[in-house]
Amino acid sequence: MKLHHLLLSLLSLTCAFATRAEGDTHAADLDRATLQFKEFLLVTPGRAPSNLESRSHNSGSPEVSGALRFAREIQPDGSWATVNYADTSRSSWRPFEHVLRMVAMAVQLQKANVTPEERQQLLKACAAAGSFWRAKDFKCPNWWYNEIGAPQSFGEYALLMGKDLPAEDFKFITGTILARSGFRMTGQNKVWLAGNVLMKALLLRDAALAEKAAATIWSEVTVMPEEGMQPDWSFHQHGPQQQFGNYGLGFAVEITRWVTILRDTRFALPREQLADFRNYLLEGMDWTCWRGSMDISACARQIMPGSPAAKARAIKRVFENMRVADPGSAARYSAFVTRNTAGAPNDLVGSRFYWRSDYGLHRQPDFYATLKMHSARVIGVETVNTENLVGRYLADGALFLYSKGDEYADIFPVLDWRHIPGTTLAWQPEPPLTGKPDDRQRTSWVGGVSDGNASAAVMDYERDGVRARKAWFFRGSLVVSLGNGIQAPATDKPVHTTLNQCLLQGP
Repeated sequence: MKLHHLLLSLLSLTCAFATRAEGDTHAADLDRATLQFKEFLLVTPGRAPSNLESRSHNSGSPEVSGALRFAREIQPDGSWATVNYADTSRSSWRPFEHVLRMVAMAVQLQKANVTPEERQQLLKACAAAGSFWRAKDFKCPNWWYNEIGAPQSFGEYALLMGKDLPAEDFKFITGTILARSGFRMTGQNKVWLAGNVLMKALLLRDAALAEKAAATIWSEVTVMPEEGMQPDWSFHQHGPQQQFGNYGLGFAVEITRWVTILRDTRFALPREQLADFRNYLLEGMDWTCWRGSMDISACARQIMPGSPAAKARAIKRVFENMRVADPGSAARYSAFVTRNTAGAPNDLVGSRFYWRSDYGLHRQPDFYATLKMHSARVIGVETVNTENLVGRYLADGALFLYSKGDEYADIFPVLDWRHIPGTTLAWQPEPPLTGKPDDRQRTSWVGGVSDGNASAAVMDYERDGVRARKAWFFRGSLVVSLGNGIQAPATDKPVHTTLNQCLLQGP
C-alpha cells in the first residue's frame, strides 16, 4: 500500500509539473504574439493598414504624426469638433475617425522620444476619448463598422495601450465592443471577425480562445469552392464575383498581418498552407497592378478617386511584409515592390485568364491589357453602400489598355459610363444604375484560355435587347478585338461599340 501511495503521489506531482509547463508554454506564446502584434503596428517596415474597408476610403487613416495635435484639440467631453458624430453614411462613416485618432495617439505613446509632458497629455486625451465613446457607443447603419471595423481598431488600441488602458475601457472593449465579433460568416468577413476574437483572446490572456480564433482564420487559407481563394487564384466574395481589390485585398492584408504576428507560436499558420497563400499573392494579386495602380477591373465596387493607387500601395506593403514572413520567395515579392515604383520598367510579362472569374490580363514590357466579362456563372459588378452606382457595364467585355499608367487616373467623375472601353451596348440618354447581383446576362458561352504567353477569350452577349458574339486575342504586342452577329431586335436604341475612352492628353 505504501508503494501504491508513493506512486500516486509521484503521478500527481508529475501531472502538476506537466500542467504548469503547458501553462507556461501557453503564457509564453501569448506574450510573444502580443509583443509581435505591437511590433507589427509600430516597427514593421511598410505595415499594411488593417481596416481596408474604411481606410481605403476618402476619410483615410489619420496620420500618426497628428496624434499630439489630436491630444491638444480634444474637447473637455472627450470629443473632437472636427468629427461629424451625427453622420449616418454607410461608407466612410465619419464617427469612425474618433476611433482612428485614439489608435494614432496610442501609437504616439509608444515612441521613445515622447516627453513626460506629452505623455501625460496623450494619456489624458485617450482617457477622455474612451469615456466619450463609452457613453455614446455610436452605431453605423452599415453592420461592418459595428462588428468588424470599430472592434478591430479598438482591439489595436487596447493592445497598444497595455497597462495604460483605463480599467473601464478594458472592460468596455473586451466585454462590449469585441463581443460584437465572433465565429461566423464566410471568406474575408470570417477572417476579420475571427481576428477581432483573437485580439480579445490576447487581451484576456485566453490561450484556448486564441487557438480557436487562429484556427478559424487559417481555415480560410485554402482553395474554396465558393467564397474565398479560387482554384485559379482569383478571390470571390458575395457569390461568384471577382473581388481582387476589395475583399481579396482585405484578405491579403489580414492574412499577412496574422502570419507575421503569430509566427513562432503555437498559433502560427501551418507551413503547408503558406504555399496556397503565396500562390494567391504571386499568381493572382501580383498581376493586377500596373505602374503603381490596380487595374480598374480588379478594384471591384470600390472605384472612388484615388482608389486604384491606394490599393496598389496596400499590396506593396503586403509584399514588403511577406518578404520577411516568406523569405524563400523574397525575390518575387521584391520584384512587385520595384516594378510598382515610379519610373521602374515592367518585368512581369505574360498572359493570365482567371476562368473562375471571367477575367483576363495580358502584360508586355510597354503595355497592359485587361478584360472583364460576366456570364450565367459569374456576377459582373455590384453596388453596396452607395458604391459603384453607375458601373453597370464594367463587366460587359470591358477592355482597359494601359501604357504610362495614368490613362484612367481618377477618371471616374467625368467618365461616360455608357461608353466603357471594349463594350457593345444599347446607348441610353442616361447611364442606368447598377442593379442587384441577378442583373447579369444569362449566357454561359463566356470564358477564356491562356498558355501563360497568349490568351483567347469569347463572350456570347445578350443583354438589354442587344445580341453579339465577341472575341479577344492577346499575343505579344498584338491585341485583337472582334465582334459579329451584332443585332438589337428587342430595342430601338442605337448600338455603340467603344474602342477606348481615357483621359485627353493636350487640347
